[in-house]
Amino acid sequence: MPRPKTFDPDQALTKAMDVFRAHGYGATHMKRIAEHVGVSRSSLYATFGDKRALFLSGLREDARTCRTSPILDPETAASPRQAIIDLFESTFAEGGGAAPPAIILLIRTALELVPDDPDVSAVVQDELAFLEDTIRRGIERGIARGEIDRNVDAARAASTLVSLFLGTHLVRREPVRHAATLQVAALLPQTRPVG
Repeated sequence: MPRPKTFDPDQALTKAMDVFRAHGYGATHMKRIAEHVGVSRSSLYATFGDKRALFLSGLREDARTCRTSPILDPETAASPRQAIIDLFESTFAEGGGAAPPAIILLIRTALELVPDDPDVSAVVQDELAFLEDTIRRGIERGIARGEIDRNVDAARAASTLVSLFLGTHLVRREPVRHAATLQVAALLPQTRPVG
């Protein structure tokens, strides 16, 4: 008869993902996770499997979190254009700023693991597609409200913005971040007043 768990697996998963966020996948070891969570490595292995399985479970949970984050909600944002700009600026702030940690981990995972792991790649691709669709809807709402120039191709701009979002995280220096923010504003020109 298996012994009952002496820890909450959901809380353990959350704490484990904190370690992955802080150190990245490659530099995170089960010993470090076990110490942070406060359980033995054998308990982690028995509950989640190996490091990859633990990470994949956490990444899927983070993906669900990303989808419910209020950081970019084109349906309720007072200014859809500003919400998109804020999303970029918040991810460039020290420690991720207001951006959900799940988004930051998603970006880092896309850069570190996607080429080598089809399961991780599937989660990341789904979330990037969701992010792109969310940004597209925000642009469309901004156009409908007269906030973004109606000549902007929402689908193309959203695709470009997601690429920019990923690319700027390759180089985490201030001039690049500032240039990215200017690019976001340029891709979403405001409606010019008539007259």
